[in-house]
Amino acid sequence: MTIYLHSIQIGVLLFFIFLFISLIPYLIVQYRRYGRINFWRFFVNFSFILYLICAYAMTIFPLPPVSEVAKLTGPKQNLVPFEFVRQFILYSPFNINEPSTWLAALKDSTFIQPFFNLLLTLPFGLYLRYLFKRSFKQTFILSFLLTISFELIQRSALFGLYPRPYRLFDVDDLMINTLGSLFLPTGYYSELIILGLVPLVLKATPGQLLLRIQIKAKNRFRIAFRQFLSFGNFALIVSAEYFLQRSGTIPQDQLGQNFLLILLFLGLSLLPLLDVLIAFLSKTRKLWYERVSDTEMIAKLKTNEE
Repeated sequence: MTIYLHSIQIGVLLFFIFLFISLIPYLIVQYRRYGRINFWRFFVNFSFILYLICAYAMTIFPLPPVSEVAKLTGPKQNLVPFEFVRQFILYSPFNINEPSTWLAALKDSTFIQPFFNLLLTLPFGLYLRYLFKRSFKQTFILSFLLTISFELIQRSALFGLYPRPYRLFDVDDLMINTLGSLFLPTGYYSELIILGLVPLVLKATPGQLLLRIQIKAKNRFRIAFRQFLSFGNFALIVSAEYFLQRSGTIPQDQLGQNFLLILLFLGLSLLPLLDVLIAFLSKTRKLWYERVSDTEMIAKLKTNEE
């Protein structure tokens, strides 16, 4: 985590240098083109540049000493897909039948690194889809180009400044980064079927079935009630997305209020994460909608007949 924060600090410093150089030319161009300075456009453009600079900084920094890099003998690239899954299975402390290992697994590097790779490009997709109004196909292509640039810079040993790459060219990073840009809600009917109707029939979502987890309840009504309540978390994200999409079509005098609503619902979207933390620290390990509906998740153990 300290390494990520240090890289972000460098990115912010580089951004302010860029801002100092480009601010006056940008204001001149905007005034000549539109006759005024649009604060919302200014905020979107420069916050996007800030994100890009920080994203590249996180894939490049910190820079190790050249002498240390010259001594490296490990692999320069990984071209085997889903190696991160194998690493998680082999080295993570996670055990589905032992809840005490779940939090430790979330802190383990085998989870943190792929998870941060997913988060790294999520803002990129958000900007392209909802602020710059790019199509899914355009977002996919641009996301792939962004992520391949990360990996090629690393593979090139920072354009030949080092005797060999000091970070691994990883096909898993390429896949996860690209997925991160596309990891945004697009169709709500499919979520309604998967998270709402399927559990009523199978007492588990498809993902839970894959992990051999089932919803335990006194009756199916409580399962339906549980899933209905769980959509409260989903509704917060949908609301934030709605106001993000709305920002590209409403009049300029409404942008300020709309921006505050975006911040409000993004802030409220953090409450489910807080609920997860509370669940890990509690004895029952139940989320809020599980406590209200009196349901719980149980692991289906294999039997000798299976």
